[in-house]
Amino acid sequence: MTPIPSRLREPPTASKQAIRISLGTLLLSERRTTRAVRATVKDASDRLVGETVNHHRLRDTAAIMLILSASKRLATDIETALHAAKAAAWEAGARRLEVELRAAGAWEAAKRVRTTYSAAKDIQAATTAESVALVWRQRAIYAVQKALREDAEVASALRGLALSVEANVTRAAATESAQAYDGGHVDGASDLGEYADFVILDRWDAMLDACSACRTLDGDLTLVGEPFPSGDEPSYKHPRCRCSRTTITLPRN
Repeated sequence: MTPIPSRLREPPTASKQAIRISLGTLLLSERRTTRAVRATVKDASDRLVGETVNHHRLRDTAAIMLILSASKRLATDIETALHAAKAAAWEAGARRLEVELRAAGAWEAAKRVRTTYSAAKDIQAATTAESVALVWRQRAIYAVQKALREDAEVASALRGLALSVEANVTRAAATESAQAYDGGHVDGASDLGEYADFVILDRWDAMLDACSACRTLDGDLTLVGEPFPSGDEPSYKHPRCRCSRTTITLPRN
């Protein structure tokens, strides 16, 4: 058997088109997730404004109770939105794997790709939803307390609430969608089997605008289903990591 290289700077020509298409799919998935979470945060912010619009002299404790209740509901709504978006990203990751295998000529392996996203097993979505809701809650409490100190209108102080957590929304959406996309790819490859004439590998693919840490990993190879030599995994290197993996084949002899 030909030794497996540790790095492949350029993917096989047959895989390049599949990579271009799939990276576009990843970015589309990220935009969809961002829109879903952003809309959820905006709806929660608008509801809170509506609940306080008639309370110019709302007591501090009453305002906090409103915010706490609203943030709890927001966390649940964000988690629901993330599950729906991640299910689509997960499916797209699995479909990417099929395209890559067919591009590599591994038709039988492509037929064995099977995967289903499980919201019940995805605890990360709940954690992310709660982290976004926590920042939203903190900003809301600060805005209300400041308005009450200045004897200003509470509802007006809350009108920019959704925009104030935009960075948290985009970071959460980018991270969650990329990891779901990679999850579908990995899970879909869990039962590909072994073949006599070729070996199936995963290649680390960094975006053109990747950070220096991710660029150093670009092209790293590992047997499909095995960890990368660095110990890192695509989309998990850091928040907003958009690295992905491309499944390729190399001849055994």
